[in-house]
Amino acid sequence: MLVLERETKFRDRVRSEGLVPWGVAEARELGIADLLLNSCALQVPWMEMGLGPRNLTETTPQKEPFFTYYHPEMQEALLGEAENSGARVRRGVIVESVKPGEGVEPGAQGDKHASLTARNGKTENISARLLVGVDGRGSAVRRWGSFAVEKLPLPFQFAGVQLAGVASREDMATFIVNPELGMIAVMIPQTKNRWRCYLGYPTGSGLAFQGSEKLGSFIRESARAVPLMEAAYAEVECTGPLAAFEVSESWVRHPYRHGVALLGDAAATSAPPLGKGWLLRCAVPACCVMPCCAIPIGTRRATSMRASTIAASRTCTRYAAGSAHSFRIPARTRSRSAKGYAQDYGRFNARAGPFVQRPRLAVGRGRARALLWGRVTRTGARPDLHNL
Repeated sequence: MLVLERETKFRDRVRSEGLVPWGVAEARELGIADLLLNSCALQVPWMEMGLGPRNLTETTPQKEPFFTYYHPEMQEALLGEAENSGARVRRGVIVESVKPGEGVEPGAQGDKHASLTARNGKTENISARLLVGVDGRGSAVRRWGSFAVEKLPLPFQFAGVQLAGVASREDMATFIVNPELGMIAVMIPQTKNRWRCYLGYPTGSGLAFQGSEKLGSFIRESARAVPLMEAAYAEVECTGPLAAFEVSESWVRHPYRHGVALLGDAAATSAPPLGKGWLLRCAVPACCVMPCCAIPIGTRRATSMRASTIAASRTCTRYAAGSAHSFRIPARTRSRSAKGYAQDYGRFNARAGPFVQRPRLAVGRGRARALLWGRVTRTGARPDLHNL
């Protein structure tokens, strides 16, 4: 197996950097969980979604925590493991074109194989029975392979940044939605006192976050969406790029064509709320069968799982969006109690698949409302993220 990697040194890109419990279970099945933990990953057993901390190792079907990691470190660890396992890895190589084969099916003999043109000081042509493109949401391999792309526009954006000095629990990931504003604030702990923090907001809100000079605006808007963030971000330091990206979905219905296969975001880009762990579930099973050229088995599973992901994502988006098709919750839901909201949340999450368990309401109604809306408690103090 030959791996061509464009980057000579991986750099920080704003992206989701974790696996939810079902993705962690897949990582254990593949034998890479311990590799991640020993090299770059942090186990995060608790999750806060505004209704009280949830212990993932006790309440998920997989009995697994989150795995979080700094993405460049994860890339180095997995690429190094691939090389140690016998793969030939060449870095600093730029692929300039890909040409699908002619009538090629996996395992076929005598057909013209797919080929690519690569450059690293000199130009060369490489052919193989199977070429796999794993080059992200703006995949050039997808374009060169003439794959038909389907899209689902979503009028929502996420801004993300890496911070140090966040005042929150290092064993808990926080995802809190403000349905009145259609916004969500996210804090995900990583190793070495690093945090990946996000702010989600409707595209039409007029907000723009690009560059570290926008950190003050990011903090102010996060606190406006979820007042708890004001204390959490009081003494933070920016340690990585601040950038925003849209969450519109795109996918290829059948990510294999004439000796060329697509994996990861090149095959299907999901909205972040459902993406964590799904790329591992969809891409890796196909990867595992590729060496023996049994690509139809992998792509059938990946395609069927992708279809399920699309259906679940649309269900969740419609629920969260209401008629406005943004991440606002319908008025009839906003008017209910926090307990009713939690029950509704459990019902729509249950439709996303068998691996999602209905959340347990771990706090009283008054405290849940305070957590959701940032209102003061009876004692006059805001809930403290350290003592949840």
